[in-house]
Amino acid sequence: MLEDIMNLVSSFSYLLSSGVLNTIQSIVNFVVVLLDKSGEPNGKNIHMGCSKAIIPFLRKRLGYSAHKLLSADFPSEDARKGWQSKVSLSSFHLPF
Repeated sequence: MLEDIMNLVSSFSYLLSSGVLNTIQSIVNFVVVLLDKSGEPNGKNIHMGCSKAIIPFLRKRLGYSAHKLLSADFPSEDARKGWQSKVSLSSFHLPF
């Protein structure tokens, strides 16, 4: 019984983590597009107060988070099947 609860919690944790990674990836992609469309030759947008120099930092953090999730211990086989049916880590397009 306790093992079933732990499997459920582990599955939820993986779902939540992968959702956060998708959100971070969307933010990084949005910032890249926004800075590209700013049209500033030096890559700095004075209206936003940031430059293209932030992109490598954001990508590094995304890569670190994805690596952490991918290298974590997976839940039991039954819990993993339910989790994998909802989330596919192969859908991540990581910048490294």
